[in-house]
Amino acid sequence: QVYFGGIFFSVIYNMSAGILNAVGNSRRSLIYLIIAAVSNIFLDIFFVVILKMGIIGAALATDISQLLSCIFILGFLMRSQESYHVRLRDIRFYDNLLGRILKIGLPTGFQNIVISISNVIVQSSVNSFGAVVMAGYAAYVKVDGFNILPVLSFSMAATTFVGQNYGAGRNDRIKSGYKAGLVISAIVAVPFILCFFCMPKTMINLFLDDGGTKAVEIGTTFLRIISPFYVFVGIKIMSDGALRGKGAMQYFMISTFTDLILRVVLAFVLARPYGSTGIWLSWPIGWLVSTVLSVVFARVKVMKKELNEE
Repeated sequence: QVYFGGIFFSVIYNMSAGILNAVGNSRRSLIYLIIAAVSNIFLDIFFVVILKMGIIGAALATDISQLLSCIFILGFLMRSQESYHVRLRDIRFYDNLLGRILKIGLPTGFQNIVISISNVIVQSSVNSFGAVVMAGYAAYVKVDGFNILPVLSFSMAATTFVGQNYGAGRNDRIKSGYKAGLVISAIVAVPFILCFFCMPKTMINLFLDDGGTKAVEIGTTFLRIISPFYVFVGIKIMSDGALRGKGAMQYFMISTFTDLILRVVLAFVLARPYGSTGIWLSWPIGWLVSTVLSVVFARVKVMKKELNEE
């Protein structure tokens, strides 16, 4: 409840950061995010350790740090003399723009909701195998974040890059940028694949105390099965970013929902004959099929010659 009280500040920060990212100034939003993260650490110590406020203190520290990032980034936008200068008195709904924003924003938001629901469904399948499998799966999810977050960042950059050049009518730059993004995402995936496949137990042990437990074995198996396919994840997410930048949201959603549906269905189907390993196998199958769809859609909608075909 305390944390949710500060959600407004988080919304303002994310919207403001989206404006800066859209014009290529992601460094500024990163600076304010770092300020919020550092202040959150010190406020946690102050409220939890010194004032003994417990979980309420931790939530309050997060709210205050989000407020700080909100003030800094909104202040920068209000002081700026660039085209994205923000005037508080001009903030309102504009009929000619609202529909276009909702066209892109609602599918993305709906996709995130579906992803959360599908994760809950898959989690229920994992839970059916008991606490040991749950612990191994939870450890894998934490390790997986090391790979997913960099790839998501490149995908956001692809959305900005394609969107800017689409607006400028520079289809040649869209093509070269998309191709470069695919190469970058593949290169970034390589060290994670090598590290996670060759040292899975070491990585899982970072998040599990007892290295000899069955949970470590479960997490290690999951990591070994999943990690070789990270290159496909990078290609898919990069293609999805380019599709969003072009405004081709329906194709982006088809690919994503195909991945989610396959993973959910296969997790339950394969769990019967293969146990928890069957759940792990559903991931790469979903990734492979959805990656093919994303690349095909990107070639058709992002790489086509005439921009005015949209």
